[in-house]
Order: sequence, then structure tokens, then C-alpha cells
Amino acid sequence: DGPFLIEFVIEPATNLYPMVPPGGSLGETLEDPLTQIASQ
Repeated sequence: DGPFLIEFVIEPATNLYPMVPPGGSLGETLEDPLTQIASQ
């Protein structure tokens, strides 16, 4: 067994979280705002 690649195809308008902004780091990860509101 070794490394492998999984390709996921999603619609461009789909908000898939968590997101990392282009050129950003993992420290700048964006979480789903609806999940954050529900947990409050």
C-alpha cells in the first residue's frame, strides 16, 4: 500500500467547508457560518 489520490468533483456554487482561501494557510481556514450559529 502507498499514497493514492482521490478526486472529488463538486458544483462550483457549492459551499464546501472547511475552506482555505486561495494562497492562504491552514490557519486561515474558513468554517461553515451556519454550523457556528447553530452551536451558539
